Amino acid sequence: MNSRNTRLRVGRRRLVTGGIAGLVGVGLAGCVGAREARLAPGGHRVVVEGLHHPRAIAFAPDGTLFLGEAGSALLDGRITTVDPAGRQTPVHEYMSRYPSPYGDAEDVGLAGIEFHDGAIYGVIGQGEFELASFMFRVDADGTFVPLANLKHFAALGFPPQAPTPAIDNESGTVIYDPNNVYDLAYNRQEDAFYVADAGSNWILKVSPDGRDVEYVAQYTRVGDHTVPTGIVVGPDGAIYHGLLAGYPYSVGAGVVSRIGPDRAITDFMIDITMPIDVAWGPDGEFYVLEFAQGLDDGFPPQMKPRSGRVLRKVGDGAEVVLDGLNYPYAMAFDREEHLWITVNSSFEEPGTGELREYRLP
Repeated sequence: MNSRNTRLRVGRRRLVTGGIAGLVGVGLAGCVGAREARLAPGGHRVVVEGLHHPRAIAFAPDGTLFLGEAGSALLDGRITTVDPAGRQTPVHEYMSRYPSPYGDAEDVGLAGIEFHDGAIYGVIGQGEFELASFMFRVDADGTFVPLANLKHFAALGFPPQAPTPAIDNESGTVIYDPNNVYDLAYNRQEDAFYVADAGSNWILKVSPDGRDVEYVAQYTRVGDHTVPTGIVVGPDGAIYHGLLAGYPYSVGAGVVSRIGPDRAITDFMIDITMPIDVAWGPDGEFYVLEFAQGLDDGFPPQMKPRSGRVLRKVGDGAEVVLDGLNYPYAMAFDREEHLWITVNSSFEEPGTGELREYRLP
C-alpha cells in the first residue's frame, strides 16, 4: 500500500497557473466537427486509459470536462481536467482513499463531483480517514475546502434510525462505517445540494457552505431496493436517484426513485438492475446506467463482467441504448449530446480504468 495513504490529510492542489479558472476553457468546445466525423451513431472512442477507479464526471459551463478518480495503492485519488486529446491536467491530488473489504479492486474515496459557481463540489465515500463521508469544495484558485462532515450528521442521531458503527471489542476501533456518501446534485431552485448516502441509505439536503444539513428521506426495506446511488435534479425540480437492490442484486430488482418538491416519494422506473448513475439527456429523455446484470454462477459469485448497460426511459418501460460495458460507474452528457462514461471502475486491476465518449444511436 502507498505509504501516503496511512496518513490523515486533505490532499494537495497541483500548482497550475490560474487554478480551476486557468483550466476552464481547455474543454471540448471547438472540436465538435472532428469528433462527429470520428464517431458514427452508436460508436465510441476511448479518451483516457490507465485510470485508477474512475468514479465521477462533471462538465463546466464552457464544456470543460472534470474527472474524478478514487485512486488505488498505486495512485491516490485526484480530480483532473481532460482535453479533447485525452490529456489530463491535475486540479487537486493526493486525496485519501480507503481499501474496501473486497480488496484493492474496489477502493473507496472520491465518489461524486459537481461543477457549480466556478468551483468543484464533491463527496468522499466511507473509510477510516479524516475526510471520509465529507462534502468538499475546490475553489477557482485550487484551494481545497472541507464543507460538511456527513458522518458526524449520523453520529448526532438524526434521524432516529441512523445506523450504528460496528466496533471491534478488543481494539475499540471502528470496523464498519455505516456511511458511504456516494453522489451529489445541485438544485438551483433551492440553492442546495442533494446528497445520496449508499451506506446509511438516506438522502440529505446540504447548503453550499455545508453549514445546514437536512434529512430528506431514508430507505429501510432490508433486501429490497434500498441503496441510493447516482442522483440528479430533474427539469421539474424533483430529485431522481437510483436505488440499488440488496444482495444478491437480483435482475430487475432495482428502481429509480423520484422525490417531489413536496417530499413525496414515488417509483419513477422499475424492473432495472443495479442502477449506478442517472441523467437527463439534452434530448429531454431520462437515462440510467446499470453497473452489471447481477451476479454470475461462480463460487463465490462475482458481479457479471461486461454486462453494464445504458437504458433510456420509454413510457412505463425502458430501451437498451448501450450494453456490454464493464463495471461502469458514472455518466454525463456534453453539449453535443455525446455521452461520457467511466468503465473498469471497480473489481478490476488499478490502472485499467477508462473514460469513453459515446455517440448514441
